[in-house]
Amino acid sequence: MVSYAAVLLSLLLLAGCGDRAAPPPTAAGPSSSGAAGSEWFTDRAKESGLDFVHVNGMSGGFYMAEILAPGVAVFDYDNDGDLDVFLPDEVRFRPDVPQQL
Repeated sequence: MVSYAAVLLSLLLLAGCGDRAAPPPTAAGPSSSGAAGSEWFTDRAKESGLDFVHVNGMSGGFYMAEILAPGVAVFDYDNDGDLDVFLPDEVRFRPDVPQQL
């Protein structure tokens, strides 16, 4: 007997298989309509002093930290009402140096 979860999953997958094409992108981008407040994202990394380049510590040993994607956390760490950004990064692995906890 087919479970209800399998039937529901099949219906959800089929619902996404329509022939609805997305409108072609415009050269001016999503805010080409000129309406105020139509931009949903504004990149302000440079003006806020955020400059980050991820280093995964690639050594060729395929350690766990080398194969995982980097992350980001945005939260109010110091309760000042402004969002703080935490960008974790890795270090270069050195197999010749014993690791300590």
